[in-house]
Amino acid sequence: MEHSCVLVEVLIFLMMTFPQAAAGTHSLQYFYTVVTTEMNFPEFTAVGLVDGGQFVYYDSNIRRMIPKTEWIQKMNYDDPDYWNRETQKLQGSEEIFKVNVDILMMRFNQTTGVHSVQLMYGCELDDDGTVRGYRQYGYDGEDYISFDLKTVTWTAAKSQAVITKNKWDPDPGMTVARKNYLENICIKWLKKYASYGKETLERKVRPETSLFQKESSSPEVVCHATGFFPKAVMITWRKDGEDVHEDVELRETLPNQDGSFQKRSILKVPAEELQKHTYTCVIQHSSLEKELVLHVRNKQQILKGTHSLQYFYTVVTTEMNFPEFTAVGLVDGGQFVYYDSNIRRMIPKTEWIQKMNYDDPDYWNRETQKLQGSEEIFKVNVDILMMRFNQTTGVHSVQLMYGCELDDDGTVRGYRQYGYDGEDYISLDLKTRTWTAAKSQAVITKNKWDPDPGMTVARKNYLENICIKWLKKYASYGKETLERKVRPETSLFQKEASFPEVVCHATGFFPKAVMITWMKDGEDVHEDVELRETLPNQDGSFQKRSILKVPAEELQKHTYTCVIQHSSLEKELVLNVSERQILKDPQEERK
Repeated sequence: MEHSCVLVEVLIFLMMTFPQAAAGTHSLQYFYTVVTTEMNFPEFTAVGLVDGGQFVYYDSNIRRMIPKTEWIQKMNYDDPDYWNRETQKLQGSEEIFKVNVDILMMRFNQTTGVHSVQLMYGCELDDDGTVRGYRQYGYDGEDYISFDLKTVTWTAAKSQAVITKNKWDPDPGMTVARKNYLENICIKWLKKYASYGKETLERKVRPETSLFQKESSSPEVVCHATGFFPKAVMITWRKDGEDVHEDVELRETLPNQDGSFQKRSILKVPAEELQKHTYTCVIQHSSLEKELVLHVRNKQQILKGTHSLQYFYTVVTTEMNFPEFTAVGLVDGGQFVYYDSNIRRMIPKTEWIQKMNYDDPDYWNRETQKLQGSEEIFKVNVDILMMRFNQTTGVHSVQLMYGCELDDDGTVRGYRQYGYDGEDYISLDLKTRTWTAAKSQAVITKNKWDPDPGMTVARKNYLENICIKWLKKYASYGKETLERKVRPETSLFQKEASFPEVVCHATGFFPKAVMITWMKDGEDVHEDVELRETLPNQDGSFQKRSILKVPAEELQKHTYTCVIQHSSLEKELVLNVSERQILKDPQEERK
C-alpha cells in the first residue's frame, strides 16, 4: 500500500464505475472512504484489491489492516513487519481523511447531513508490459479532482477543487512522488502480490448462469452470471440472431464472498415482444471454450397444481398520515393477513385463517410480536440505506419479498429478495447459500451476511421446510376457498369508435393464472398488444386486461378476436371484437 504523504488537503471521489482490467491484465487498486455518521458504522474504511478481488481491509473500528485472502498471508514469512507498517500508514490516513471531510463540508457551505470523501488509486500491468496508473478523488459521490500522469498535473472537476489544484500543482516533489509510485512502486507491489496469488489469480472458473423474469407480464428479463473468475466477462443480447444494444441495462461486475464475481444484464422489452421474436443472452468468459447461449423462453403459461405462500414488507419515509411500515401475507396470490405501524397488530383478511383461533390461540400474538420487531428493524434499515446512497431528504422505501411455492409433484421453490426505492437491492441464492448484490451499495450487506453460515442456513431451512409446512397448513385451512374454480366475467370495449385501443377484460376469476391473447383472421397477434398485470379484487378473486392497439380501419377490414384461457373453463372463451362495447359515442356528445 502506498506510503501516504501527511497532507491535510486530501479531497475525494466515490467511484460509481471502476476501471475494468482487460484479459491478460493484472491490477492493484485501493479505495479509501470516510463518512460523517453517528451510526454504528465505520467512519473510515480502506480496501485493497488485486485483479478485482479483495486482499486486505482496514476500518476505524478495528484499526488494523487485516488479510482477506489466504495467499497474502505469505507476507508473514517474507516481510514480518508488513502488517504493522501498513496499519500505521492507514491509521495516519484515517486521521487525515477525517480532517478532509470537514474541510470539504466548509468549502461546499455544508454544516449538517451525511457526507463522504473517497480516494481511488492504483495501477495496471498488461502482459505486453504496458503500464497504467490513476489517482482520483471524490466528494459525495461525484468527481472532485484527479491526477493526470501525462502532464503530471491535477485536474479539478469542481470549482471548489481549484483551491486544491493550485496548492498541489506547484509542489513538484509531491507530483513526482505520485507518478513514481503509480508507474514503478505500485507495479513492483503488484508483481509481488500476483506471484503470491498466482494459483488463485490465474485460475479459470466457469460462470453459473440463470435467466429469469419476475413475472410473465414484467418487461424485464435478467441474465445473471455468478461464481466466475477472472473478473472480465461479456454479457450481450441477441434478437433473431442480431445483436441488441437498445433497452439493455448492464450492471457492474460485483465481487462474491469466495473471491469470484457476478454480473447481470437486464433486457427491457414488452412481454409481447418476447413472444414474437427469439431472444438469447450470450455470455463470453475466458473459462469457456465457446460462448454460452441462453434462450429466453415464453413463460406465459397457465400454472396448474401450484400453491404459494409469500410475504411483502415495506417501510416508507413519509410525514403523511400513512402507515410507515406495512406487512402483507398472501396464499395463492390472495391476501390472508395484514399488519401496519398504525394498528400495530396482525389481523385476518380472509375467513379461513380464523381457524387459527382454535388450533393455535397464541398465533396472532406471536406473529404480531414478530412484526413489531420487524417494523423497528426496517425503520433502521431505511436510514442506513439512505446513508449508503448519500441521501438526506425525500421519500424512500425498503421492500422485502420472501416466500415459497409447492407443486403437486412435490417440487419446492423459495426466494428472499430485498429492494430499495423500487429497484432490486440484494437477494438470497438458495443453491449457493450466498447473497447476490444487485447494487454496489449492497456489497457491504453481502460481505456482512455471507460469512454468517448460521443465518443463511436458517433462511434456506425456512424457505424449503418451515415455509412449506405453513403453506400446507394454510392450504388445508383454505382448501375449499383456494381450490375453487370460478369462471371469469369478460368484457370487450373501446373508449370511443375512433380510439385505436380495444380492451379485453377478465375479472372475478379464480385461481390467479389466466391467459389472454389476440387473433387476427385466425392467426395469433403479438404486435401492438399490451398485457397488464393480474390484479386482486376485494373478494379474493382476480382481474386482468389486455389491450390491442390498432387503427379503426384495421378493425373494419379484419376479424379480430380476444381468446381467454383459464382452468375453470372447459374450452377457451372467444370474444369477437365486432361485438365490442363503445363506451362513448361522439355523435351523442354533440346532441
